[in-house]
Amino acid sequence: PAKEHCRQVAQRLGATQGVIYLKGFNTPMKGQADTELPFYQDPNFYYLAGAAEPGLTFTFDIATNRGTLWVPKMHDDEVIWVGEQESLAELRAKYPVDEVEFSHGITDCISTYKSTTIFTMDYENGQELAAFQSAVDKTKLKPCIEESRMFKTPEEITIMRKANDISSHAHANLMRFAEPGMNERELYAKFTFECARRGGISQAYGGIVGRGTNAAILHYTKNDADLRNLHDVVLVDAGCEYQGYASDITRVFPVGKKFTPEARAIYSLVLKMQKTALHHISPGVQWEDLHREAMQVCAQGLLELGILQGDLADIIAHHIPAVFFPHGLGHSIGLDVHDVAGYPEGVGRIPEPGIRYLRMRRRLEPGMVVTVEPGCYFVGPLIAEALQNPDQAQFINQEVLDRYMSVGGVRIEDSVVVTKFGHDNLTTAPK
Repeated sequence: PAKEHCRQVAQRLGATQGVIYLKGFNTPMKGQADTELPFYQDPNFYYLAGAAEPGLTFTFDIATNRGTLWVPKMHDDEVIWVGEQESLAELRAKYPVDEVEFSHGITDCISTYKSTTIFTMDYENGQELAAFQSAVDKTKLKPCIEESRMFKTPEEITIMRKANDISSHAHANLMRFAEPGMNERELYAKFTFECARRGGISQAYGGIVGRGTNAAILHYTKNDADLRNLHDVVLVDAGCEYQGYASDITRVFPVGKKFTPEARAIYSLVLKMQKTALHHISPGVQWEDLHREAMQVCAQGLLELGILQGDLADIIAHHIPAVFFPHGLGHSIGLDVHDVAGYPEGVGRIPEPGIRYLRMRRRLEPGMVVTVEPGCYFVGPLIAEALQNPDQAQFINQEVLDRYMSVGGVRIEDSVVVTKFGHDNLTTAPK
């Protein structure tokens, strides 16, 4: 879909002539060790050029609607290390561009646009532009690309469905694979293996495998604890990348194959929070309103379990739900797992506990892809702080709460497409 993306971005720019100029990322190196680190392409470059190799440059002529990929010519002695370079014709057949040229000709090409506008990113410092600074505009392109990336084409949704299908299979296999005595790292290794063998070679982000109280750490990354306690739950937040697009799925299951009554109660509550949010997803709905819906379900559920006490309205007014649901409901997802354009220009964060961490504040529209990931956690420091505050402590029944602390945390996360009449859930992992 890269060619269509170029047209969309040019339309948002409102320009009838000029050129879009983007440089892709280079292969990162590990210090002075002459060792390459894993390469990830600049997602904005990939969005317009559709090319995932390092060292490339892309130009798009707005007037002629033609894109050119510029590639560095490989030195002869590089062949023994990385293999023969593909021909220009092979690269043109491989990527969705009109022309492929060697990079040494790009300065002459750009010089033809010096009387118009060269649109590039605010972080771009390419040497090729040094002589044309009066024609360079670094302010308009980034917001146009980011807003365009918020709305996925049917082709992008097909790719994202595949990424979710791969990751969903991996989650399902992991539930069957996990046994007491294993280590969190074994589960993560199994997950990445299951993704890779189905085509999801790279992970979209550093996965989380947290058992018991480790599940209460929102971005837990150690992944090295043993699964010894049969009563523990395991939280797995992991998803692969497929053709550049991310998946993001969280599932929770018991180490001993059977939830304790307390863990089942919290799991059922979080599932209800997610179902409520999913039910209300439709065009025109404000994202923070969905968060508040899920937050109210959380408060009501904790009240019914006896963890909280008092009037529901007072509990919400004193921000008690944020003690147990301290993050936002979800985020946009696409080429980045936490994708761009969540906050339109002029929209700020809500200065309230919990909801201030929303990664997105805007009305839903068809074509958006978002994660829906409510959770309920028993985070020691947050709870201790609330218990030390008389205004909040009055709403918490510490005796009942103590029975639930070992649950750690539960989060359930799916990725969904906003459609004309509701949503389409891309995630098929069992829950």
